[in-house]
Amino acid sequence: MAHSKVMGAPKDMRPRIIYSCRNRADFAAFCARHQRLISSIAAYEEGRPVDEWYMEQGWCAVCDTRTDFLVDFQYGWMDAAGRRQRNWRERLECQSCHLNSRMRAVVQLMIANLNAASGGRVYVTEQVTPLFKALQTRIANLVGSEFLRDGTSPGARNAAGIRHEDLTALTFPEEAFCCIGSFDVLEHVPDFQRGLAQLARCLQPGGWLLLSTPLLLHYDRTLVRAVIGPSGTLQHLQDPEFHGDPLSADGALCFYHFGWSLLDDLRAFGFQDPRIVLFWSRRYGHLGGLQPIILAQKPPRPASVPMTGHSRWWPWRRSRLAIG
Repeated sequence: MAHSKVMGAPKDMRPRIIYSCRNRADFAAFCARHQRLISSIAAYEEGRPVDEWYMEQGWCAVCDTRTDFLVDFQYGWMDAAGRRQRNWRERLECQSCHLNSRMRAVVQLMIANLNAASGGRVYVTEQVTPLFKALQTRIANLVGSEFLRDGTSPGARNAAGIRHEDLTALTFPEEAFCCIGSFDVLEHVPDFQRGLAQLARCLQPGGWLLLSTPLLLHYDRTLVRAVIGPSGTLQHLQDPEFHGDPLSADGALCFYHFGWSLLDDLRAFGFQDPRIVLFWSRRYGHLGGLQPIILAQKPPRPASVPMTGHSRWWPWRRSRLAIG
């Protein structure tokens, strides 16, 4: 099993990870130890301009250049006091590559430690997004897909060349990929556990899953917002929440806000040592408090079976405190 080849990666693609947590108790202990750090992050963000939009100066690690990050109230919300809040995660758009904070972090994390050897295939559960295009220019053997509603058969491509895949019934063979990324998709899948099972099936032993999704870091259990009943009827348990959908102006219904129990779900489907990594960086344009991304590894083959080092991809096996 070979790693995917990274094509023309910028010099500095090291992720700015603050901490890696394996459970809520680990997260609570971190918060207790680093109250000053958390307070300083909050103070910096509260001191940012309140204008309709402004430019945050920084460095885009994807473009490897100094840039201005656009900050506005798009995708924001009103808090309990009636004040408008920014969605930092979905904004801070680089004026060069036009990737927002979440997308830039994903690019960094996915290719920071990919081996230069060719051969390994990488799959991401999107294809028409700026994120996919950014990854496509940097990772060889990249496969993407969308959930299409135009009658395209599973595993086939439509007239626009977009591949149709259902996360709960992927058409790929077992152990097809050395790395899989699914970013803000799982919360839109009514039976997300079937999706996790498919992701595990399609990963090679020792391969890594990178997952981003709305996370409630102060909740043990996942908040279920909507369900599909036995008769196929949609039932809302919370006020309907829709997220942006690149293929539909109607948006995509959010079924879940995940809690720490998502890590238990990953373990139940055979993933080894899943954890939530937290990042924040003023310099690299990652604001909005501690931002989470989930990493989970499929257990490697027994030691007697030669491997190419998938388990050595990620350098934060021991947590480190780094902020910039």
